[in-house]
Amino acid sequence: MSHHTKPASVATYLSGICQQLKPYFPNIHSACNSALVHHTLQGCKCLHAVPTSCKHALTLDDLHTVVNSLQTLNDYDDRLFLAQLLTGFFVLLCLGEMTYPDDPKLCDPKKVTKHNSVQVYDTSFQFFLPGNKANRFFEGNKIIVCKNSREFNPHKFFTAYFHVQDKKFPLSSPLWLTSKGAVPTCSFFIKHL
Repeated sequence: MSHHTKPASVATYLSGICQQLKPYFPNIHSACNSALVHHTLQGCKCLHAVPTSCKHALTLDDLHTVVNSLQTLNDYDDRLFLAQLLTGFFVLLCLGEMTYPDDPKLCDPKKVTKHNSVQVYDTSFQFFLPGNKANRFFEGNKIIVCKNSREFNPHKFFTAYFHVQDKKFPLSSPLWLTSKGAVPTCSFFIKHL
C-alpha cells in the first residue's frame, strides 16, 4: 500500500504506528522486525522506487564548446575553471576532490590539494591528492596528467593557471584558489559550467 508515499518513509511510519500500539500489544516490535515485514518493505521499495536522476556526462564536444568560449579570455577564475574541468575530465576526478562543499561545516582542510605537491614537466604534470574516507589507508594518490594532442590539452590549461596562480598567490598553500584567494566551492564550479 506504499503507492501514495515514498517507499523509503514507510519504515518510519511503521515505527510510529508500533509506538502507538505498544501499550496494547507488548510484542509489536518483534512482529515488526519479522522476516515477513522486512521482505515486504524491501519489495515495496523495489516496486515503487523513485528512479535515480543523473546528469548527462560531459563529452568531448562539450569540452570543445567550453574551451572555445573561454580560452581567449584572460580572467583568472576562467583559467581556474578550465584547468579544473580539463584535469578532472581526463583524470576522472570527482568534483569534491577539487572543490569544497557549499556548506562550510563540511569543509575539511586536510582534503585540500596542496600547491607544493605539484610538479610540472614538459610532457606531464602531477600533484598529490590527499586521502579521503573512501581510501581505507588514508594515504592519498599521486595524480599524473599527460599531455595530449587535442586542442583542449589539460597540460596547457593547467600550466597557464598554475603560473598565474603562482604570481597572484605566491605563498598560498592550496592548489586550487579563486581570484578572491578562497578554495573554490561546488557552486563556483557549477556556476561556471
